[in-house]
Amino acid sequence: MERALQMFGRALKIEPKNIWAANGIGCVLASKAMWQDARDIFAQVREATSEFEDVWINIAHVYIELGQYVPALQMYSNAMKKFEREQDHQCLLYLARAYYKAGKLTESLQTLEKAMFEAPDNVLIKFNYAFVLKLTATEVLQEVKSTAVQVRGAMEDLKTAERMFSLYPVTRMKPCLECAMYPEH
Repeated sequence: MERALQMFGRALKIEPKNIWAANGIGCVLASKAMWQDARDIFAQVREATSEFEDVWINIAHVYIELGQYVPALQMYSNAMKKFEREQDHQCLLYLARAYYKAGKLTESLQTLEKAMFEAPDNVLIKFNYAFVLKLTATEVLQEVKSTAVQVRGAMEDLKTAERMFSLYPVTRMKPCLECAMYPEH
């Protein structure tokens, strides 16, 4: 990591407006859990150009790590609109994770449904969908004021989640919604 930081630093000395090098420094700082510093670097890159998609996503990732879920949701949503990625399954997975972290399980589930539609063979999305489906069903079953219809629906959701889990070796998988790192970005 130190070598990468040195190389990005050299690139910036040669070309001070090199947004790729600056973004790289932000990524190195983020990988070292230096969230505030990474956010500051990413913010400077975004000020230099609003047309660099990666920096928008990186800022949202940092907001998640800082526990600032509302700004993360806004940043992911804005990036997806600005760069026409509303149907991108990876961006939808990021957004679903932000909803999950914010405690908005229904929104997370709906976003994962969209992601499954866009990438029907993606095992990670299906696994996370089953994970959130189980959580939402469990919440309904634990709620004292749930109606009989809600309880029956929750039981069906639990069965669906169980069927989905049976398709994947659960012992080797961890829902990426809980992971600290982000797949493919």
